[in-house]
Amino acid sequence: MKNDLLNEGNAWEAVLSAGLTINRPDGFKVAHDYFIALDFLHELENGGHGSLLEWSSDIIEELGIRTYIERLTSMLEKIGAPEYPEIEKQYAEKLWVLNRALANGEDVVEEYDRLIEEADKRYSQLGERLLDRMQAYSLVIYKELSENIEE
Repeated sequence: MKNDLLNEGNAWEAVLSAGLTINRPDGFKVAHDYFIALDFLHELENGGHGSLLEWSSDIIEELGIRTYIERLTSMLEKIGAPEYPEIEKQYAEKLWVLNRALANGEDVVEEYDRLIEEADKRYSQLGERLLDRMQAYSLVIYKELSENIEE
């Protein structure tokens, strides 16, 4: 797999490709956190915070919501996207608690929907800044993966 990664001309495409073949690369913390942020970007672009909580629930449960938020926001800051951690620090834990309450049949739909709408609105107001910064930082991740992945 290393040869495939090293032969890629485009670091962004190479990192995306590696992300599809590496299942939670815990051995590479920076790369793992980058893939958490990449998943965050993908889910928010394709369905907002509701989609993020639904499709990322396994990793959130595995890490715990506070560790997940810490690792996500740390990576977002590291890639030069400080606007996004502010949103997640304000909404993510509350939304997760409400999401779990909904899953348990509690009547919190109105509050959950209101917070989802607020968080999604703040995210969408930032435009495509996160995608641009993720693509730029992919060069760092590309280098880490290419140096550490065994053939």
